[in-house]
Amino acid sequence: MDTPTKWKLPEIQLPTFEGNPREWLNFWTQFQKIHEEASIDEQDKYQYLIQSTVPGSTPREIVESFPATAENYKKAVEYLKERFGKESILVQVYIRDLLQLVISKNEFELSTLYDKLQTRIRSLDSLRLTKDKYVDILFPLIESTLPIDIVKMWDRQRHLVQDAR
Repeated sequence: MDTPTKWKLPEIQLPTFEGNPREWLNFWTQFQKIHEEASIDEQDKYQYLIQSTVPGSTPREIVESFPATAENYKKAVEYLKERFGKESILVQVYIRDLLQLVISKNEFELSTLYDKLQTRIRSLDSLRLTKDKYVDILFPLIESTLPIDIVKMWDRQRHLVQDAR
């Protein structure tokens, strides 16, 4: 019987957050492991939370505005979640990013534009915003920024796919 190989994995670095709403999801998905770990004392969690905020940033000021006690740890986390982690605010941020990308006058290669759009759409998906809620607005906006020959090819391809069904 083979025994599994034991690998020594590198330590995961403690995430830091400086207040950019676009970074909240990345920060919280990592920090949530500490937050939900029952074996870590709340006082220690508070210290991890302090270390996970950038000195001089709004999140650090918020965390340090509470006395560093176990009782205040949950209050500080809830305040951060209320300020930076509200889904409605995050959806607005990512929708704004999408719109800015679409209406910007930057000349992207089509593949670069596609990659940037996909990144922002994945962020919306992670917030459980379904495509049917924004696709009717987003697609015409994207199409309006593309060169006419690309739009014609897009339409031809879309009709071919629909006809095949």
